[in-house]
Amino acid sequence: MKTARRMMKLGMVKSIGICNATVAQLEVIDDIVGPMACVQASFSLWDKAAALPLRAKEGQTSRRGLLDWCQRHGVVFIPHGALGGLKARDGRRDLGKDFPKIVSIAKDLKVLPHALVLAWMKRRWPCILHIVGMRTEERVTGLAEARRLVNSLRDEQLRLIDEASGFSKDAFSLRARELQTKRERIKRGRITQYLVAK
Repeated sequence: MKTARRMMKLGMVKSIGICNATVAQLEVIDDIVGPMACVQASFSLWDKAAALPLRAKEGQTSRRGLLDWCQRHGVVFIPHGALGGLKARDGRRDLGKDFPKIVSIAKDLKVLPHALVLAWMKRRWPCILHIVGMRTEERVTGLAEARRLVNSLRDEQLRLIDEASGFSKDAFSLRARELQTKRERIKRGRITQYLVAK
């Protein structure tokens, strides 16, 4: 990390991103290197830890609290495996079988189920930036559909998706959804500000 800080000071690196860190590790990195552009970690309907509240004794080992930390610090969160990842590709995870209520909501809204999931995640945690594998035409279409859907989901629809997702109400605390003040966003750098705005 000290090398990364030196490279940033020399202008060789504009920003850094971190993968698979805990909140405790992010705090240390933030102190040593300074503001980072993004954090990537596993997060999906099947892997909820990043959205759950951090417990005091879990800071060193758990992925809990990552979304809340990123939201509060104006850092982009890139969810790895947002639609189930490798396990979805090899059939061990299936949106239709594992979350039939979400598929039903998507059908009622006349949208693709994975588009609904991506839009819901972005709406609940504005710091999220999805980078989704484009293995099929349906995925490309779904990503474009999710972008349009983000701002059109109504509160009642969000509540139904919340319930169908299996997340606890703690994951949707007001604190986790707060937008950062302009001062905090500027502190985090122009790249982060640009990415969060998108």
